Parts: sequence; C-alpha cells; structure tokens
Amino acid sequence: ILATDIGEQVLELARAKHYAEGKVRFTKMDGFIMEGIPRAFTAAFAGFWWSHIPASRIRPFLSTLHARLEPDALVVLVDNNYVEGSSTRISRLDADGNTYQRRTLADGTTYEVMKNFPSEARLRDAVRRYAWDIDYTALRYYWCLTYRVRSA
Repeated sequence: ILATDIGEQVLELARAKHYAEGKVRFTKMDGFIMEGIPRAFTAAFAGFWWSHIPASRIRPFLSTLHARLEPDALVVLVDNNYVEGSSTRISRLDADGNTYQRRTLADGTTYEVMKNFPSEARLRDAVRRYAWDIDYTALRYYWCLTYRVRSA
C-alpha cells in the first residue's frame, strides 16, 4: 500500500498507527502530479479528497490517477454529502461552480475552504470515460463511488 498526502502532518498521524510490517509505505506527494509513481497499482482509494478538487482540475486529476492504475483496477472514492443543519453552510459559489465554506479554528481564526458536494450524476459523468462497473452508494452523510478502470 502506498499512502500519500501533500501534508507532512497528515502523514505523521498516519505513520503513528499500527500496520502489518512492510505493507504500507508513506510518501509526501501532490495528488495532481503523482510524480515517480509507475503504472503498477491494482486499486486506488481517495477518501475525502474529491470535495477539495477544483472543478477545472477533475479531469486532469483522473487522467493522472488512471495513468498509474492497471486495467481492471478497483477505484473507491468516498466523501461527504451536504446535509442541511449538520454541514457547515456554503459561504459562496465561484464562477466555475466550486462551493466554499467558512471555517473557524479554536483560536478564532477564520478561513475559507473549497468544499464541493457533487451529485451522483456529476460523479458518474466525471469517471465514465475511464470506468466500467460503476456503483454509487448514498448514505446520509457520505457517498461512495466504486468502479473498475477500463483497458486502454
């Protein structure tokens, strides 16, 4: 298993957990570039990442990801649904259709974060050219999209 993140703090938290000896490797990496990753993987998992991808970068991200996956590889994507009364409200919508939330830290500092909540149709449309056996599961707070990578 190759576990990646752009943030060293996230990787440190992950490294502190217990894993089977020699089964997990951690690498700081930009998910939009994935430099140095060969086409050798039989599966990919992206948890709570999709909602932070700008609409204009979905296609390039998927192209980069699929270039590292073998034909018939399993892809699992999981992220949040927007739930009225539970989710942080949307603070704005940009010209590309990206939505944002305003978040406040314990020290009172406020910042804005991109947080998109795609529909099932939008997700299916985004992966259709790369995928077969697409399955979407909607839960109250989360969605899950799984599919297999088409042969080139």
